[in-house]
Amino acid sequence: MTAIHRTPVETRGKRVPGLYSRTVGDGREVFEYRARLNGRVVTRKLDARSRSDAVAEAERLRSDARGVTPVTADRRLTVERLAESFRQAIDADLAYSPRTREDLHARLTVHVVPNLGRLRVYEVDAFAIRRFARALPTMRAKTHRNVVSVASSMFAWAVAEGLAAENPVTRARERFPRDLRRTDAERFEPRALSDDELTAALAKVGPTYRPLVGFIAETGARISEALAVRFEDVDVNAGTWTIAGQLDADGSVRSAKTPGSMATVPLSVAAVAIVKKRRRTLMRQGFLAASSDAFVFTGTRGRPLSRRNALRAWQVATEATLGEPFRLHDLRTTLASRLAANGVDVPTAQALLRHARPSTTLDIYTRVQGDAEARLERMRKALEA
Repeated sequence: MTAIHRTPVETRGKRVPGLYSRTVGDGREVFEYRARLNGRVVTRKLDARSRSDAVAEAERLRSDARGVTPVTADRRLTVERLAESFRQAIDADLAYSPRTREDLHARLTVHVVPNLGRLRVYEVDAFAIRRFARALPTMRAKTHRNVVSVASSMFAWAVAEGLAAENPVTRARERFPRDLRRTDAERFEPRALSDDELTAALAKVGPTYRPLVGFIAETGARISEALAVRFEDVDVNAGTWTIAGQLDADGSVRSAKTPGSMATVPLSVAAVAIVKKRRRTLMRQGFLAASSDAFVFTGTRGRPLSRRNALRAWQVATEATLGEPFRLHDLRTTLASRLAANGVDVPTAQALLRHARPSTTLDIYTRVQGDAEARLERMRKALEA
């Protein structure tokens, strides 16, 4: 018989009495509470799915065994006040990237606080979370899952800080799994444009946004990265671009999505030509307009172009030429498809696209609509080789 390996659980560097964790066959971490009852050692499997929830559940079991009422949090504390404290904790935690902080703040502000803010924390149970999840507006299944996860993270933090007795999202997931999970009516498939489609669509984009869209098509850049390009970031002689970050809503440049996105990548001849042409165009407005620290893609007033207007210009152009509006991110997919069609290996494509994980490159950007004929041709050549 194989011995069961249990690991004592610690929190803040201290061992939690009687609480253990172990890994089961499918890789999940489960928690158990061991205590002496009537002279016998009793082991109980906990319902908790996270360490913070397990600590809280173990405390309740210890309190029940002693016949005392567990310490409860401030019953006047509202979810709105809890969310504000959680925001401050997020901002103080250096483990969170700026992009993650921004996403957490947005989901708390837009979804969690408006729906749960007036409730007191002790009133929020599995039923309240069920109503919250069902009341969320129409959104993609992944987005819905992320919003619920933010609420779960907030309550798990509250449990760890002694501000809540348990995480109600964990209970809701156990009791009402269907209500806390949505399914997209249609599976999202990334879309790649053929060379002819891309040429036709670019020709339809107005002169203000055509250089920006063309640069994205050549580099596979994210829109916010392309808007943040300055002339000093591009070495036209070496044909390289050093990604400095992403353009924020206030016009400042912040860190890119992931540390791996801050890299130096080669540029195609066409991409270098776009930057050179932009410099010549801006030089007509004066030397400062094309200085090394000036943005490459600007409007008539010298300010960076609007992300929203760039997307609108691209969608209008694609709807007019291809019959449906496309995302600017589809240009990133298009470049990945082109790399796959040319036989570029996954590690090289990952480096060019600056994906954090090779699985993203492999599973998403080479599984695109519009590339079926190219894949069939590659398979045919492989069979004949």
